[in-house]
Amino acid sequence: MREERIIALFKLGEKKYMEELLHEGHVFMNTLSYFAKIEDDSTRADPDEGTSYCLDGEGARFRRKKGNEWQTIGSLSGAIKFRSDTLATANIYCLHARTDRTMDKN
Repeated sequence: MREERIIALFKLGEKKYMEELLHEGHVFMNTLSYFAKIEDDSTRADPDEGTSYCLDGEGARFRRKKGNEWQTIGSLSGAIKFRSDTLATANIYCLHARTDRTMDKN
């Protein structure tokens, strides 16, 4: 598999904020937890934002030991996601990228 190359980076936002960025250099950032929780705009929302790593939890079982026996008390479906509390408060600058792979699709 070949490496994906970035062709262009885009900053999207309200016109007045884009003009402040362009003409005055104002940069607005927000926390990882903010972007992970956005619900009003599906194009900006990313529920996996700040995920440190992800494991396939499909079919995993929760078990507990009672006496000398292990008892299954439930099972998982889907992924197990891990996030760092430290990263949740880190500020990030949000950009969108077009790559040679996405350009080939259009």
